[in-house]
Amino acid sequence: KRTLLIENLEFLKSLDSKELVLYRKLKEFQNKPLKNTESLKSLLWNQRDPIDELEPIVELANDTKQFDDLRRLIHSFEWVSNPGRLMRLYVKDKPTDKILGLITIASDISTIGCRDAWIGWDNNMRMNMGKLRHSAVASSIVPVQPFGYNYLGGKLIACMSTSNTIR
Repeated sequence: KRTLLIENLEFLKSLDSKELVLYRKLKEFQNKPLKNTESLKSLLWNQRDPIDELEPIVELANDTKQFDDLRRLIHSFEWVSNPGRLMRLYVKDKPTDKILGLITIASDISTIGCRDAWIGWDNNMRMNMGKLRHSAVASSIVPVQPFGYNYLGGKLIACMSTSNTIR
């Protein structure tokens, strides 16, 4: 098994960053194939839907399996959930109820030097006084395509991650 591990690590080392992303995505689907891609695709905004009448809203995802499957379907990176808190949210077009993108809000990173210095936190404040429980990070901001590329949808999704609904 040691030899297999070393061979695998050497193979992964030989890949450039694009190849590695593609390889990991391929492995993700080989390990856990999606069975309902057509029904998932029907939930997504597409270019035939009107762009000039969008009314983006944020909605909490109640079905975590569906959200995770959508996240796997529309994002180029493999989906690995962070430890800690995790909120799954849809950004939808209100009139059509089509999904424009996905947001995950997760537990903040425990130590970030520049953030801690700017806020004035030390280790005691972050951990023992629980200040870290009052912060979070948008760990995924995922627009559907071609909305993300053609219409800068990622910027809209990022803006929606600071909306009153999420705060």
